[in-house]
Amino acid sequence: MKKILWILYSTSVIVTISIMYKIFNQLFLSFLLFICAIILAYFIEKIQKNKVINQKGAINFLWA
Repeated sequence: MKKILWILYSTSVIVTISIMYKIFNQLFLSFLLFICAIILAYFIEKIQKNKVINQKGAINFLWA
């Protein structure tokens, strides 16, 4: 279930970035990617809130 949520979230981020890329220039896009990375990290932390994880655990969750 958590993986499905993560996949849906990732897809929406990719779609948003592709739309923004067509509208705005690359400088804005790089800023947007930075914001999305922060949001994604926060989202993963919220998913994992009931578990005690370190950075390695977060990376393993991403690539699992």
